[in-house]
Amino acid sequence: MDFICIGAPRSGTTWLYHRLNELPDIELLPVKEIHYFDRDKRYVSPSNLSEAKLFKRLQNGGWLKKVIRDLIRCLINLDFKKFRWYCNYYFERYNDSWYLSLFDSSKIAGDITPAYSILEEEDIKRIKNLLPEVKIIYLLRNPIDRSWSSYKKGYIRDKNMALSNAEIVDFFKSHGTSSRSSYLQNMERYLQYFDPGQILIGFYDAIKYQPSVLLKDVVEFIGADPKNIGSHCNLNKVENFSPGKQMPEEVNLFLKTNYSGDIAMLSDKIGSYASTWIEETALDENTHYPATFLLSKTKILS
Repeated sequence: MDFICIGAPRSGTTWLYHRLNELPDIELLPVKEIHYFDRDKRYVSPSNLSEAKLFKRLQNGGWLKKVIRDLIRCLINLDFKKFRWYCNYYFERYNDSWYLSLFDSSKIAGDITPAYSILEEEDIKRIKNLLPEVKIIYLLRNPIDRSWSSYKKGYIRDKNMALSNAEIVDFFKSHGTSSRSSYLQNMERYLQYFDPGQILIGFYDAIKYQPSVLLKDVVEFIGADPKNIGSHCNLNKVENFSPGKQMPEEVNLFLKTNYSGDIAMLSDKIGSYASTWIEETALDENTHYPATFLLSKTKILS
């Protein structure tokens, strides 16, 4: 177990999962998001692991349907290695030994679960105790854009429904949404337990402007070989998109007002693409970043 990508949600983690999985010296899990460390019900999490007892899980029709689907697919493809992995994933008792057994590979492996960004201190400490040398990757996105994308995916795409402006604002005010954009606070909790050199900050913006540079930085950080990126990785592929819908001005004004202070602090403490977000909120989507920003956008904390 070599790395954990902790988020942020809607900030390119699915893109990163697929690109890393295209490389020959990296093997990621069949399930992108394990949600092992946030399975406690106090978290707003889609974890399938919250029910520890197997007979309770079997009573969940949605869970059982997913189990049958995955196992049948493995048998149809004669993929017995993945079949055994899914049996372990679905039917064993959840504990630290079980979690580590999911990563039984000679290749570089990791857990990409964006919800880990909002873990409380006690659960971050659990990660540290279990994986003291693990590398942490944290992808950031302009919190205004991240919040709007979260709404579009969660309601328009997944639930096929649209909220009123007031309801959208209430959604953004909820702890489950706002905490995922509290980047500095989230990083501070991790820095209480992990050395700054174990944490890499990347930016969603780089997926659009510099995907090869971002991926190279991540690959080198986790100890893999970047030489295969050009021949193996579909860098321009769009993953996990949300539907196109213009943000209402009332909602946009709320988000700008709510996050202007955070963006200013991020610009001061981290710089890089975060420094462009101040201007970006007042510019149209066709704005091009100055050439001085088109450098490596990842940062190992120090």
